[in-house]
Amino acid sequence: MDITELTYTKGTAWKEVEEVPFSASQIVVEEHFSGSAEMSVPDYQKPMPEIDPPRLFIISGGTNRESDYLKFARNLAASKHIVLAITSKKGQGLQPFQMSQWADQFYLNHRFETKEQDYELVDSDHIFMISDVDEYGSDLTRRIPDNPERLKWIVSNPCFEIWLFYHYFECPLPLLEEGLSLPVSKRSQWMKQRLHELHQVDSAKALLNMQIAIKNTEANFKMGENGLPDVYATQMYLFAQALLDAVTKDEFEAMVRHHRERADAYRAALL
Repeated sequence: MDITELTYTKGTAWKEVEEVPFSASQIVVEEHFSGSAEMSVPDYQKPMPEIDPPRLFIISGGTNRESDYLKFARNLAASKHIVLAITSKKGQGLQPFQMSQWADQFYLNHRFETKEQDYELVDSDHIFMISDVDEYGSDLTRRIPDNPERLKWIVSNPCFEIWLFYHYFECPLPLLEEGLSLPVSKRSQWMKQRLHELHQVDSAKALLNMQIAIKNTEANFKMGENGLPDVYATQMYLFAQALLDAVTKDEFEAMVRHHRERADAYRAALL
């Protein structure tokens, strides 16, 4: 299966698994639209059908930086009437096999469960499972081909920090060249430290550069022979593009301007 060609297609896959406990966070905002006046009948308002907001469901395998980034994305979704529901395991993150168990349970029950709210899943819904290659490469290689079509693995090699890197830098080389000589088991931790040295990244605010990150990521993206992104490649741009498609470019740019204007006003008040 070529993950770079993911599309939102219908599909089902139900199988029984052992129940796995979890904790989560979520947000949901809905908007309803009404139609214009009916011309042939005075004072008659023809109602338009209710339009459900776009829904993006996420099972997050990471902690800290990934969590902060997704929380900011969730705030963006709330302001633009998108359901962006996120579930993860507090403090530890999730390994790929745990993420698969959760997804199987959600499919089996036809429900995506978070800490405060459950969502009934329909065929048009798709779930993003965000994971690092890290030490899980062999496990991911086995699991990805067997996934239902509406379950989208979003994999970063070696870790989520390479996605943050592309928010500020166009190309991984020569800045990350040293990491290529390291064993796979040490590359993820090195990448985290190297990003800290290169740029004091605020994971939440990095999302304001998401359009830049999409461009830089696509320019450097390459799949490895094992079916996973190559070193310093990430599929996070697929999730980011899905979010932008739901928000629209103009709305996203307006959000960025508003955020930066507020930040400038705050700094000016401190002078």
